[in-house]
Amino acid sequence: MNESSFFNQATNGSGKETAKKDEKFSREEFDVLVRNIEIPSASEFEKKPKIEISDQGLEQLEGLEKGIEVLKEGTGVMVVVRCWNKKPDEIKTFVERMEKFKKNIPNLQGVILVINNEGEKDNITEKSLTESLADKKSEIPIVPIKVQNYTWTSGLNSAVGILNEMALKNDVPTDNIRVMNISFGVDLDEQELKTCNDDIEKNQFVVTARKTSEGANPFEKKEMGEDLWKKFKDILRFPNEAELAELAYTMRNTFNVISLKNIVDLGGFNPLCNGEGRKFSTTQPNPFFRHLDSMKESPVSIKGMEDVEFFMRLILGSLQSGDNTVIKELRKAMDNPVFYTDYDWNKMHEVSKIRKIGNEMTALSLIFSGLATKESVRTGKDGERKTVGLVKKMYVPKSMQDFYLRK
Repeated sequence: MNESSFFNQATNGSGKETAKKDEKFSREEFDVLVRNIEIPSASEFEKKPKIEISDQGLEQLEGLEKGIEVLKEGTGVMVVVRCWNKKPDEIKTFVERMEKFKKNIPNLQGVILVINNEGEKDNITEKSLTESLADKKSEIPIVPIKVQNYTWTSGLNSAVGILNEMALKNDVPTDNIRVMNISFGVDLDEQELKTCNDDIEKNQFVVTARKTSEGANPFEKKEMGEDLWKKFKDILRFPNEAELAELAYTMRNTFNVISLKNIVDLGGFNPLCNGEGRKFSTTQPNPFFRHLDSMKESPVSIKGMEDVEFFMRLILGSLQSGDNTVIKELRKAMDNPVFYTDYDWNKMHEVSKIRKIGNEMTALSLIFSGLATKESVRTGKDGERKTVGLVKKMYVPKSMQDFYLRK
């Protein structure tokens, strides 16, 4: 959809705003939305995440819904950012950055700022946002929400649940909505943003990669598409022997663009990648876990990489169904990757970077070994446990989801 058609649809082609109410999204409407996605805790041992929103958030949410409404006939972007404890100068820079994104990605329709409720102090992030938006009117709605019992995946899945409910409410195809997950400190220059916009308009997927700390291309070969494709095939065919280093830079939630339909179809991002300790029986011989007794439950913790785990499920689910479209579209996108700068990463101490990459390589090994698909959980009866896991087509079952994603 070009800018003129976008304007005509938003104004009924008359130059006047549509009859939709201008007041904020009502508290009652939001309560209904939340009831559709929040999942009650099954036992005293479980703490499912919950969503809070302020009056300021409701005002911004009204604008975001208008942005979703106009996507019935064309593809648009919704940004999701996870953060907490952001000061006024940081939020001001972030708002300016989002306006630059909007300038180069015209169908960017809104931003959901997901705040870690447990990490936030004195409501500083939302106060900073309110102050920044009071100084000047932003071109795009920025909706702050708080998530209780916050985790990395609930930060993403909360926003996805809201976007999905609004799409259902307004009869907007979820495949028309691209969810752009961005870390707070990420930036792209205008040329990379234009490349990203072209990819979104033409392709099913966008392959993204973080620049090195020196601002360079992280790939060693000029023909990066072919090289990435070879490494990708090796991972699928020989996961225990594959070279995983490039995945520390590629297709991450630091900056990623995924169809809302794909996310909903797979039940969201997998909470088993949140780094919480859990028990798992290693019944299959595996070179990563030769030291573990396959007859006993052993502790497993997957710290992050829920983004790569998501793409693994998307690919495996499509292969199980005999559909090679996902593979073909990913291969096409690899020839035109989008590079971004992560300022927070660049500011990290070198040892912290090494530690983080080490955790990520371990997480990748666990994911590709199948240990991100099952969990041993308590049943509520003394000493009794059961194994739960992903169901057909790599779908995260409702009992394991952060938030329920209706279809």
